[in-house]
Amino acid sequence: MSEQKCDPCSRDEVETCATTWCTDCEEALCADCTRAHRRNKLSLSHVLLDTAEISSLPESTITTQTFCDIHCDILLEFYCQSHSKTCCRSCMVEAHRNCDNVIPLSEASKNIKSSPIIEELSAEIENIISTVDKLLQNGNGNLKEIENQEREILDSLSKAKKQATDTFDKAEKSLRNGLAKEKKVIEEKVKAQDATMLQIKKSTEVSDQELKFVERYASDVQGYLQLRKVKQDLRTKADELDTSISKITKMSMKYDNATDWCVNSLGSVSVEVIPCPIVYNPVYQTSKPEVPMSAPPPPARMTKEQTILDHSDENTVNVLEIPVASIRKGLRIKSGQFADVWKGKKFEV
Repeated sequence: MSEQKCDPCSRDEVETCATTWCTDCEEALCADCTRAHRRNKLSLSHVLLDTAEISSLPESTITTQTFCDIHCDILLEFYCQSHSKTCCRSCMVEAHRNCDNVIPLSEASKNIKSSPIIEELSAEIENIISTVDKLLQNGNGNLKEIENQEREILDSLSKAKKQATDTFDKAEKSLRNGLAKEKKVIEEKVKAQDATMLQIKKSTEVSDQELKFVERYASDVQGYLQLRKVKQDLRTKADELDTSISKITKMSMKYDNATDWCVNSLGSVSVEVIPCPIVYNPVYQTSKPEVPMSAPPPPARMTKEQTILDHSDENTVNVLEIPVASIRKGLRIKSGQFADVWKGKKFEV
């Protein structure tokens, strides 16, 4: 993470160096703003980290996508269990009005950091890194074998050289060129395979950092959203690893000694291709939903004009308490703001 300027000060067109990072607000704060942040009642529980502590972390580790991809200015507030998707209030009305298992994101992410998914994703990260390490070791071993095979072939060639004439010298040169060419092709293939494995390993280690950061510092909602990203990234890495393994082969060279040197040839170098012996077995199915499917609540009937009351939190209410039929007909909020439904205001159908 590069050097940051204080975000609140920047909004006042004042440049000050940030000293802390608020993981809840996802903003950099200077020393003065940090003190104000810690005194503010609304931000007392926010996690503040020293910028030096997170300077080496990738940006994806400390930031979470909290806004909708489709409605970019609206926060993600709900989770559809039927589609295993997070959604905003507009998405809920437009795309999930017939879904019976839409729950608030705060409910879906409750206790997420103590759920089995942390351990399961950690196991899958370790599994991918372990598999990549084995593949890298296998590639290095293959290169050493190629080196030994090259020496053995050249030894055989040297012994045969004593029996040759000028024709043998020409054939020897041709064979050496062919040997070098085949070796170069093998080296390029193995190095390309290694580069792919290193890239998968590097990106998987980033997922590991993200997961550990979530476990230590993120809020439940941030942790849930970040875990979804980690899961998606692991699904991509798992697919890449699986595809790469199917293309990895063990290559070796053999020297076919020509018995008739009068044909201007000393033989040829052939490459034997053997499938990779290492198998990748996923320990976690990334397609599995993070939140188990729960039974839908019984349908509620709503009068023509009704006020949402009697909730433990007067400012919030489960979206499932708004009948799907009412959403279908279209809600008209008297105040003109959808958010007023959650504050106990009246609305009409």
